[in-house]
Amino acid sequence: MTAADVDQRALFGQSTVVFAVLVEPGHRIEAANQAFLDAVGPEPGGAVTELLDHVRGTGESRTARDVPAGRALFDFTREPRRDDGGAVTGIWLIGVETTQVNVRSVVVAGEELGGLAAHLNR
Repeated sequence: MTAADVDQRALFGQSTVVFAVLVEPGHRIEAANQAFLDAVGPEPGGAVTELLDHVRGTGESRTARDVPAGRALFDFTREPRRDDGGAVTGIWLIGVETTQVNVRSVVVAGEELGGLAAHLNR
């Protein structure tokens, strides 16, 4: 274990930020914090797998907004890991939960519509 491994574990281990290092083939989890395992589970699936497939296939870094994972929504950023020849050998994934932001947006929009309806009904 290197000093960098220790620093990463300290940084991401207890964070609410979702973090994982995945290796190819098959998006196998090499390292992940508890927040990732709680949100995504021990094997990525569904929309998360589609995001990982895109990075593996194109080699492009990407961020996707409001992606469903488990019972929540996340903004996921994915960065390819490459070997010396440039081939994608894995993916770094980091995510921030956006569920509460989205719920709040719906509440505010509903309040605004309710205010507009009250104003129009005068």
